[in-house]
Amino acid sequence: MKITPLILLLNLFALGTVPLLAGGPGEKPQIFTVKCPAKFVSAEGATYLRVPTPDGKNAVKIKWKAEQKDLLDTPPPAEVVEGQLYSFTVMLRNMLGNGQEAEMVTVRHNGSTLLDRTKCEVHQIPMALTEVPIKYGDLVVGDLESWSDIHQRFPHRKEPISAGVAKTEKSKDTGYAYVCPGCEAGYHEAYPADPQVDVNKVP
Repeated sequence: MKITPLILLLNLFALGTVPLLAGGPGEKPQIFTVKCPAKFVSAEGATYLRVPTPDGKNAVKIKWKAEQKDLLDTPPPAEVVEGQLYSFTVMLRNMLGNGQEAEMVTVRHNGSTLLDRTKCEVHQIPMALTEVPIKYGDLVVGDLESWSDIHQRFPHRKEPISAGVAKTEKSKDTGYAYVCPGCEAGYHEAYPADPQVDVNKVP
């Protein structure tokens, strides 16, 4: 069956396994860490966390929460108090269209880790930012229930990034995503005959 990008997102949100960290197409995404007071700004019906770049010349905005309830909105990534000092690690990922989008990777405060998206929520082990193929067009799965179960048990296995759009002359063949070795090992042990094992060979 074909799965549209909207259905894909709705199912992943329901499972609590939305792949929040995907490097997107092209070169490896930029990641930087800064220590600064938290500052929020409002724009376009949402609240954004404003984080300066390491050189202090620019800043990125990261969507923190919606001011109006939206079907695809998630809770704030972490409890952050405006004005207090935090250490923020930010990823600048390439978009399938043009430009970049900032995503929060880690948030630390007074020696405590409030958010760490480099750690698998299932296996509680560090993940590696890994080059993976990009799959264009509709996502096709044989059985939605089985597909959902796989993503719940192995949310960060190495698999193609689903673009959900048609490929063009400017489209990239590979992108980046965080991959968990526990998810990889567990998936291939449970499904040893799955042809997606060939995903480990990036073209």
